[in-house]
Amino acid sequence: MLIDDNYADCLLAEEALNYPGLDCEFTFSESGPAVLESFKAGARLPDLLLLDINMPAMNGFEILKVIKTTSELRHLPVGILSTSRKPEDITAAYDLQANFYIVKPVEFSGFQAQLSGLLSFWRNAMLAAWS
Repeated sequence: MLIDDNYADCLLAEEALNYPGLDCEFTFSESGPAVLESFKAGARLPDLLLLDINMPAMNGFEILKVIKTTSELRHLPVGILSTSRKPEDITAAYDLQANFYIVKPVEFSGFQAQLSGLLSFWRNAMLAAWS
């Protein structure tokens, strides 16, 4: 799942994850507060949550903080997917217990490779944890 207020970025991520052979169920939302409410209401949690930083209402850091301080959600793997390369943003993400921080590449092919690599890594990490 991706939470990003930029609909075009959500569609690009969806397109990148529709790459043949990835076999990924992808959802996105433009509203962090709406997603948090759905989680609190018992919605199925995603296997992996990606957050943009700069969003109205609640930014990615605020969403991450709520998730990591809510006992029912704190084990949800959450990463930041942002255009920001600022060291203070990267540090803030890890201080809030983000599992990873990815800087979005400019070219679509790089974005696709990045997301497919992330998905492959995460699947292998999950399998290793349950083996």
